[in-house]
Amino acid sequence: MARTVKKSASSSSALSAYDGRPFFAKALAFGVQQGVIGRATLEAMRVDGAKGMVQIADFFGTAYLRANLEQARDRLLTLASLYLEEMSGGDLSKAAMSLRDQSFLSHSRGGSDLLKKLHAMPKSTLFGDHDVEPIKDFLGEWSLYGLRIVGAYRELLAARKESENSLAAAAWFAEKMGIARSTLAINSTDERYLCSAEGVIRTALLLRLAKEHSCPNRADFARLVVGWRAKGIPPRTQKLLQTPDPMVPPAYRALELSIGAQIVQYDLPHFLNPDLPLDALMHRLEERYYLRPTGIEEVSEYDAMVSAAWTKVMKGKTEPDARLTAFLCLSANMPPKPSITETAARAVLRTIREHGFNHAAVLQFINDSAPFDLRDSLLELWQEEFVPFAEVALFEVRDVKLVAAMHFLKENCHITVPAARKKT
Repeated sequence: MARTVKKSASSSSALSAYDGRPFFAKALAFGVQQGVIGRATLEAMRVDGAKGMVQIADFFGTAYLRANLEQARDRLLTLASLYLEEMSGGDLSKAAMSLRDQSFLSHSRGGSDLLKKLHAMPKSTLFGDHDVEPIKDFLGEWSLYGLRIVGAYRELLAARKESENSLAAAAWFAEKMGIARSTLAINSTDERYLCSAEGVIRTALLLRLAKEHSCPNRADFARLVVGWRAKGIPPRTQKLLQTPDPMVPPAYRALELSIGAQIVQYDLPHFLNPDLPLDALMHRLEERYYLRPTGIEEVSEYDAMVSAAWTKVMKGKTEPDARLTAFLCLSANMPPKPSITETAARAVLRTIREHGFNHAAVLQFINDSAPFDLRDSLLELWQEEFVPFAEVALFEVRDVKLVAAMHFLKENCHITVPAARKKT
């Protein structure tokens, strides 16, 4: 029995050491106990508290429901506790004096202001990421965190400060490449094109290896890779990414070294791997970098570099009918061309009617030769937008003279008509 009593006393002592009250309650009790807070202050706090509860209940719902008023009380204590603990650093004496010298509502407003500033901070390292939770919803959720409020606040504050620093660092590196910060968020309405801070910094650091300063477009980027594959990157040059640049502000150096190490460890082996096709490399890595927007002429140059076979066949033609013509030729086991004559089209039709479509040849050409970013749309063009209708139009047994079949091809492919017939 004695052992049981002793154990119970120990447990009681351990429980008494844990104070589960909000920080506001702790500071208030301490202030009263130490004589810092007197009756007048307590009465003023009581009046302020009643007024604040009605205001908060009315803001988040209605002040006429008991449940809303009870919830408003919890919100009031949570906000005041957040402000007090952050302002005092957990010092009960300092917190008690604040309660004595400032109104109760000023403390809850202080907690609300801390949350509003947190809400305004960047939630990610993407430029132009405006997908922000409405401030009322944010305050509504956080003001009910209760005892978890301070820990959760500090954790999110640290994460958002890190994002803020990354964006600031990226803006600094972008300026060195001649890119304005406003440009980085130019596509902010489309999440597919949001630019990451890490991507901007990664590009700036990669330019050190090439001893260049201007931000590359896709063609420039591919050209850098081709050059490195031909000449290699000496170890002493790679060390540039693992050595801090004295010109970089101290606040950004840890990020600089971290991203530089990622490039050396992950990206460079891919850049220098001759067995990895250039278009496959670009598809795999270019999203990790920020590349200057590409004009139409630069697109053609890029396609020629990374997809030589595709460029040779298509001869710069980008229209759907030109692409379908090339696929149609392949499906008839003929050399692909972006345009064919009526005579060639009839030959294609006769072959297809006899042997059917050679889909494998078309798919192999797309997968082996087309630019990566076009492949899905090209497969959709052939398999979903053309073939289902072609299988009906081209195989009509009653169309012995191929009149309807040729009409279908002229509508969907690029069939050239003799000049003499055009005049007539």
